[in-house]
Amino acid sequence: MGFKSLLGFVFAALGVAACTAHNGFASLPTSGSGVPALLTSPEPTSIPLIANAGRKFGFHVQLSIAGTSAKSFLFDTGSGGLWVYANTIADPKNPVRDLHIKAQNQYGSGLQYNGEVVETTADFGNGLLATLPLVRVDKATCVTSGCIKKYGRGNIILLLEKERKLWGTMGADLQPKPVSQGTNKSDLYNLLFALGGVWTRFLVTPKAVLASPSETGFTMLDMVPGPKTNQPLPNGAKSWQRDVNVCYSIRIADASAKGPILNECMTTVFDTGAESGVSFNTPHAGNIPTESTKCGSILNPGEPFAANAPGESGALLTRFAAGVTQNWDEVLVAMPAPSAPPNVNTGITFYNRNEISFDAVNGRVGLKPLDPPAHNFESDCGAPGRAH
Repeated sequence: MGFKSLLGFVFAALGVAACTAHNGFASLPTSGSGVPALLTSPEPTSIPLIANAGRKFGFHVQLSIAGTSAKSFLFDTGSGGLWVYANTIADPKNPVRDLHIKAQNQYGSGLQYNGEVVETTADFGNGLLATLPLVRVDKATCVTSGCIKKYGRGNIILLLEKERKLWGTMGADLQPKPVSQGTNKSDLYNLLFALGGVWTRFLVTPKAVLASPSETGFTMLDMVPGPKTNQPLPNGAKSWQRDVNVCYSIRIADASAKGPILNECMTTVFDTGAESGVSFNTPHAGNIPTESTKCGSILNPGEPFAANAPGESGALLTRFAAGVTQNWDEVLVAMPAPSAPPNVNTGITFYNRNEISFDAVNGRVGLKPLDPPAHNFESDCGAPGRAH
């Protein structure tokens, strides 16, 4: 559900001037006669991103669900739908309508959510709110050995709240998740779409999510249509597959070496919710020089790494010499999971180096170099010894 735009009146004879937004939020000034001035941006166009304080790299947003007190939710461009721990809305102040649909989602961290789809309000507290279907998560469990080692077995919702200081996940990708049970049908989608038409295009920066960004200076990457939804998405948003195609090259730093040791185009997700920096999953992993570190097998420090747009333009997206700093220059190298195609998860690394935009109407992702770059969530992987 979107906002209705506020109607501003211009009284030229009184010399009323237009106001400008400050830090993404429109104010309502008055002229000397007390007549309201024209609103150039009648609704908030910025949502603050806050660095997580708990045991989870990434950003969070503050949300009040069903009128309850505001809580922190992971902002995750690598997943879709709004997933809210059940105890968060145990005592709702606004109506919560049960849609009688079960839902499940598994994340790259090895965490799995199970719950029920309900419809209620989500409020950012700055004038941006909407009613939408979301998942009341009744159970959170670990389904991989790494997750079990970190959090244990059983329902770990209370442990996640304590250690991650998060009360669920706001999935912000462009790929909706159709859900159904019997004749009951719904769709789980990016909350931003429900805030109004200006939010079907948005930009992620190290400080905030901004509505309707300019495309000037951005290299745009095309997406392909996603799953068919049960109902039209709000405000003209469309379904797109989350991943886009990006071409990568790895070269040997030795000046005498000829040509790249890897030159491959791979499906890529720009994922703010990833546990690590760039994860490079290729069947040619054995041909890439790596070091064994506490973070895993990483591209040898010093080796040049580059990402380019596919096709004729081949525009440069980012380039750096590999290193051992997670979320800045470390590149994890591994074989893809069985039956999975070659793929890359950029993690926070690309968000430290680029502003990244998402267009849910035209199906495009855009990158623009961040000047100066950011250095969020960096950590030293160390390098105890060479793998090969």
